[in-house]
Amino acid sequence: MKTKLLASAVLAALFVAPVQAQQTYIGLDLGVASVDRDKELKETLRFLRDEAEGDVSGKLDQGSSVFRIHVGHFVTDNLALEAGYFKTGSYDGTYRVLSGDFAGLRLRSSVEVSGFDISANYFFGDFYIKGGLHSSKIDFEIKAPGGISISNDESGTGFLLGAGYQGALTDQVGYRLSYTYMDSIAGESDVNSSIFAAGLIYKF
Repeated sequence: MKTKLLASAVLAALFVAPVQAQQTYIGLDLGVASVDRDKELKETLRFLRDEAEGDVSGKLDQGSSVFRIHVGHFVTDNLALEAGYFKTGSYDGTYRVLSGDFAGLRLRSSVEVSGFDISANYFFGDFYIKGGLHSSKIDFEIKAPGGISISNDESGTGFLLGAGYQGALTDQVGYRLSYTYMDSIAGESDVNSSIFAAGLIYKF
């Protein structure tokens, strides 16, 4: 329900705002994305303990690199509609079986997040706030010695909120510093992400 209401608000803002400026831009952002992985750690440890019939310890990375390409269009002097594609690097994890028949066995896991987003960005001078939706996917793989691996993926939607600063280098080239909070990565209500990024934009 909350995603439908947010989508309606984004579209309503576009139709009621007076059109004063028409400008399209593209951009590339690079940054760091942290993801809350407590749920993943608990579920993976539970699965491995059941399979190994012994105790298992684990450790997961909480942060990784992220890139995002996007295109936007100003429908007024202050309001832009923006859509993008994002992808993180690998969030790695290590596990070790501590007891049972497989004691000493070490495993490695990797997680990557990717997806699409759309937002309405409202500018106050060079500063802006944004709200929108994302459709994201988590790809998970765990590897054991001997080339054995198990993989899985999950997809879903959630909302996003953010803020940033967008400055000009020339009439057509600008730079951006931003923070974005993504709720419910891959539709998982307790898996959220915080993204800090810097990037360049080119205006047409």
